[in-house]
This record gives sequence, structure tokens and C-alpha cells, in this order.
Amino acid sequence: EENQVRYSQAITTANGLWNNGSMGTLTVNAGTAPDGTTTASTWVPNVGTGGRYFYTNNLPASSDRIERLHVHSIYMKANGYNFGMLMSYDADGSGYDYVIVDLTDGSIDASGGNDGGDSLLRFSSVSVGNGWYRVQIACTNQFSYLSCGCTNSASGHSGVVPSFTADGTSGIYVWGAQSELDRSYSSQYTPTTDTTIVKYQPK
Repeated sequence: EENQVRYSQAITTANGLWNNGSMGTLTVNAGTAPDGTTTASTWVPNVGTGGRYFYTNNLPASSDRIERLHVHSIYMKANGYNFGMLMSYDADGSGYDYVIVDLTDGSIDASGGNDGGDSLLRFSSVSVGNGWYRVQIACTNQFSYLSCGCTNSASGHSGVVPSFTADGTSGIYVWGAQSELDRSYSSQYTPTTDTTIVKYQPK
């Protein structure tokens, strides 16, 4: 088991490990999560037009921000907007990969990246019941940011950034973020609090 994301269920800016970039509001304990607890967060983009997303501040040390295989995953559910977006992008802004999922049926509506040295290997969306989907993206870009957002349509983005006219009340539910190194598939979700869980490395 491994999870490089701290506070994987407490997706809120209050703990200082999630950042809304002044682009919307994260509200923790706002809905029923896949495990039946009231620990799901809502993401509601600010009213207006432009990029709308949030991301984790769980950055590794600068020396560890190298291009290497990793997989990000998060649980999403529609809450006014039906399209969720999961992204992996470099701390220096040189590259990104993304996937957009239709949260009404779990289908993949868009995916891609740029030419900054990234490699989008695979992506998927798996239903876990009650309208929730576990979305994952595996790539070999710089291991740094896990980012997430929502759009009002499959085309409501500009590259890696969700970009559309938000109404200020609609959004998505999110829960259970996870990042794992040297894997192309997400393992079973393992929750974290103030420390990460690093997989055992035999000597």
C-alpha cells in the first residue's frame, strides 16, 4: 500500500495541504463518501469565466521532482456539473496530462497532454456505487501536482485547465485522493492524515 497524498480525505484548504488557487470553494464533510461516512468534500468553482481547479500542496522535495512513472487517483461524483477532470502537471509548468470523465455514466470524454516531455500511459474510471467513480491517470511526467476540477461539458477546458463559465453554485463531490510512484495502476485506496504512506522497499 502507498499514498503520497497527505490528508487524502480532508480535502479542504483549512489544513494547508490543499489549494483552491482562489478559483473556487472546497467544503469538507459535505456529503456521503463511497465508504458511507460523511467525509466527502464539495468543489464549487467561483462564478465567472476562466480556469477553475484545485490541487494538492503535497509536493515532494525539489530534488525528487523528476520524470518518473506514477499514478494519481481520486473519487468523483456529480453535484450540479457532470464532468470531472483529473490532472497531473509539473511544478515548473512544463508539462501536463489530463482525463475528463462523464460522471453520469463514467465514460471517458477527453484525454491528452502536451509536448513538454510527458507521457500519458493510461486512464480509467470505475463505478463504486451511488454515483461515485474512481478516476485514475498514469503517466511519466514530473511527479509533483495532483489537480482536479470540473466542467459543464466535455469540451469545457483549455488544455489541462477546466475553463468555462461557472454559475457559482454547481460543482462536484470529491474524496479519497491517492498518488503512487512506480505504478501504472492504482492500488486499493489507503487513507492518510498528516503523514504519507510509502510502500515497503526491500533491501
